[in-house]
Amino acid sequence: MKKNLFLLPCIAAFLVVAVFSACTRGSLHTSYARNQLEINDDSVRFDLRCDSTKYIIDRVIPLSVPERFLGLQCEKMEYVDGYFYLLDKEVNHSVLVFDSLGNFVASLGRRGHANNEYIEKPSDFFVDSKHNKVEVFERSNPRVHIFSRSGKQENYVKLKMWPYAIGITSDNNIMAAFDNEEAGGGLQLGIFNHDEELVKPFFEIDCNHEFINDEMCFVRSGDYLYHIPNLSDSVLIFKSDSLVEVKKICFKSPFLTSDIKKKANVGDIEEYMRYEGINGIRNYYETPRYINLSYSKSMLNVNCIIDKRTGSQYQFLTVPFKGFFPAQAYTLSGSTSYWLITKEDVDMIMDLAINKSSSKKEQEKEWSVTPSVVKDLLCKKYGLPAIVQIRFKD
Repeated sequence: MKKNLFLLPCIAAFLVVAVFSACTRGSLHTSYARNQLEINDDSVRFDLRCDSTKYIIDRVIPLSVPERFLGLQCEKMEYVDGYFYLLDKEVNHSVLVFDSLGNFVASLGRRGHANNEYIEKPSDFFVDSKHNKVEVFERSNPRVHIFSRSGKQENYVKLKMWPYAIGITSDNNIMAAFDNEEAGGGLQLGIFNHDEELVKPFFEIDCNHEFINDEMCFVRSGDYLYHIPNLSDSVLIFKSDSLVEVKKICFKSPFLTSDIKKKANVGDIEEYMRYEGINGIRNYYETPRYINLSYSKSMLNVNCIIDKRTGSQYQFLTVPFKGFFPAQAYTLSGSTSYWLITKEDVDMIMDLAINKSSSKKEQEKEWSVTPSVVKDLLCKKYGLPAIVQIRFKD
């Protein structure tokens, strides 16, 4: 009897996927723009970092994290309408909200078995500015938790379908991406309302979704929702509930060949791991001033910030700035960027600074190009974690 009960969710998910497949198979019946973005990835190298003459630090915002939270491991950060949202999947299993001064506002959910808790961890979140709500997706126990900005859970949607990722459109509908292999198709995209009624069917996408099921392949920025299919060289851009643009990212290095994709699809990833070229797009979104792009080249994660006005491309690997500047997680909002520095980041960079494998001359050189404000952070004259507000110079 227990075995049959276990099978019920799987059977229900299969039926939802099968019905969805019958509604969506075919091509997209709307018009949309096709554009290209040229990326000069030849300039990517290990020591590629931005020096302090190219940016201005406007302010440092210490975050008042309550003592009950253990450290902070941020997988995603956003700044929307004067509030910071930090997704911490692994340590605190929540989305932490701070105001523009760094004051703690709320934590959106926690680990547990109640309706407002995550059985495992939150997977992604989307800020609905129009209704002052935040929707948090839980993949392992497919639900969408709907919170007010103050942390009160207003509702939740228990999904009958089993998407591996979702996005929230500006019309406040759920865009679901899931593997439809059981129903005879590939990756499916479709838009549902919060009652899981199909609002608009879309199409199958030809990409290698079985190899890397990225649960954060949707990004919301303003009225636009960006979808990055796994191991694809293009980004799908939606406004409201409609696809308005497909943007192909054109790199100088060769993109994955179809043969390697097919091999990776069946679990043979040796050639993929050895591939000397572009492995895939990891993140993409736009603000009025910048384009933010992350991609994988020869298994290295590369971040690229593009100024729309000047066309200049600022690319970096793990460490973005010269000197002892341990910022890693960041977000773009308007013409401003925000960089998170945690106590763990500072401890790590200070350990490197005094590492005996580095010469004193090298340490002094790195310290000399470290901005004075960042030196104060490293010496813990500011409370940590903190957010550094930065503007890039024209």
